[in-house]
Amino acid sequence: MGSKRGHIPSLLRYGALPLGVVLLVLLLRAFLLVPLTLQTSALTPSYPRGAWVLVLKSFEPERSDCVLIDLGRLGLAKPSEPSLVAGRVVALPGDSLELRQGLLYVNGRRTLDHRRALIAGESYALRLPRAQGVYPLSPVSLVAYRQALIQEQRAEERLHPGRGQLGLDSARWMERIASRALYTFAQDYYWVLADDTASGPDSRHLGIIPREAIVGRLLFGLGTRSPFVYP
Repeated sequence: MGSKRGHIPSLLRYGALPLGVVLLVLLLRAFLLVPLTLQTSALTPSYPRGAWVLVLKSFEPERSDCVLIDLGRLGLAKPSEPSLVAGRVVALPGDSLELRQGLLYVNGRRTLDHRRALIAGESYALRLPRAQGVYPLSPVSLVAYRQALIQEQRAEERLHPGRGQLGLDSARWMERIASRALYTFAQDYYWVLADDTASGPDSRHLGIIPREAIVGRLLFGLGTRSPFVYP
């Protein structure tokens, strides 16, 4: 009898402990931390292609954060291509953003200390929307806002058919903003750029990025260098 009683604590010690570790790892993976290998050079040299990284799932984006964007949540995922892309947050909801002569300015301050490899003649100036903020629309801002507006109009039409602020026919948006050039955004939006500007896509191609599409922040990893920090 004594040997049996002694056997039970041994089972608890050697069986329950490994099981508890496995459950902890599964919980962390499901709700907090996810390990992965980067299959993009978008964040080179801070996080080169093939680097093993830990991704934090629960966080609020800040400037200079390296993040993952889920193209599926933008309605842009393709079956034959990865749905996650990487980039660095350079502007937050409410920030003003301007690119001129190859240099990027956020809230009037030059953000990058080097010239970017830009498309010839590329330039933009806009303000990043906050949730429930009212912002003017123009032919220029519609380029950066377009994909976000499409998603928001679809959501509005599902809830209130025929009552969307702009409607689903984007060809008529210019006509509508001529009479009402203000729009109330439903979400916070961010501007995310690749460090390696030859990579993509990023906000230059996708426009403003909604908070719900930013699904993780890169913490650290093996085979990485110290991240480039924006002022």
